[in-house]
Amino acid sequence: TNDTMCIALTKTICYVCTQRGYHPGPFMVAIAMSANIGSAATLIGNPQNAIIASLSGIRFITFLEYSSAAMTVCIVVNTSALTVWYAKDLYGSRNNLRSINGESSIESGRYRRGSRTDELQPLVSETMANRRWTNDCIHDEKDSGGNTVCFIGPFQSETTSRAFRMVLILSIILTLIAFLEDMNIGWTATAGGVCVMFFDALINHKSPDRIFSRVNWELLVFFSGLFIVIQGLQHTKIPRHCLAMVERFIHVDNIQGICTFTALIAVGCNIFNNVPLVLLVGLSTVSNESDHSEKPFMSSIGDTDLAWILLAWVSTVAGNLTLMGSVANLIVAEEGKQYHELSFAYYSKFGFPVTLITLYVGVGIICLLWYMV
Repeated sequence: TNDTMCIALTKTICYVCTQRGYHPGPFMVAIAMSANIGSAATLIGNPQNAIIASLSGIRFITFLEYSSAAMTVCIVVNTSALTVWYAKDLYGSRNNLRSINGESSIESGRYRRGSRTDELQPLVSETMANRRWTNDCIHDEKDSGGNTVCFIGPFQSETTSRAFRMVLILSIILTLIAFLEDMNIGWTATAGGVCVMFFDALINHKSPDRIFSRVNWELLVFFSGLFIVIQGLQHTKIPRHCLAMVERFIHVDNIQGICTFTALIAVGCNIFNNVPLVLLVGLSTVSNESDHSEKPFMSSIGDTDLAWILLAWVSTVAGNLTLMGSVANLIVAEEGKQYHELSFAYYSKFGFPVTLITLYVGVGIICLLWYMV
């Protein structure tokens, strides 16, 4: 997802920038904005798209056909604008930036010098890991907790790396095939992750504990609480009445309605954040004037699938308007703060105007493809 990529890349790219004498600021902006735009291409790219997948029932391949085209064009536009806007920072003097590197740039955990951290300790003992391979390639041994550990090898490092790489690629391919076959996104992603962890322990002799230790349990509790609050808010019928007032202005079957829909969702995402807004809009119902029954709000504003695709695109890309617009932006600012303080003004001076362009360019491409097909 976009948040995962921001966590994985920010410190590494900032570290490389400082070592090479480049200003990390433009690269931090690029990571945040590119992660958000890129994540809009699939139903698994970010949390709000995953929510839309579960609420809408839209096919994975249908979503991919329209959103991936918009993403490709907007990534090119965003990257081109970055190179022009930050030309001075990218190609200016590099000598004064080299002083940033050194011991202060070596982050705890990832770049620390010295002994190996606990999470890199092998699942089996050094004695067993260094033992020559015998006629049996599958071994078992007692770990420090008294549990029996089964594993393959040990083999040469090159052989182990090649085997795990092949397993990893195969797992990714099978997971993507399952997504394209419209299997349950949650269970498919879980199965793929468990499969990779299993073979990581079997082949690389690494304990899964080091992966579980990186799970952000506070974030999971936050989202669980968020779902409860949103459900409670739905029972007050406040979202229903608010959406009913603007329903006739945001139909996605005409240009004016599409532009108004895009503007309202973009503003709402930067006020309430994108995940809560998607939940509120996606779960809301309106009254059917013909028989006074309840129907989903998203089916009342035009073609349902197009409305869901536009909601996913706008709620994701609108997060690039300001630094506070998405969790991915905040992750980049937090992860890279020891290299560069990504201020609201520094980010928004570029993010706001360029996002307005990419937002409506993407919406235009999606609608053009939709009505052409």
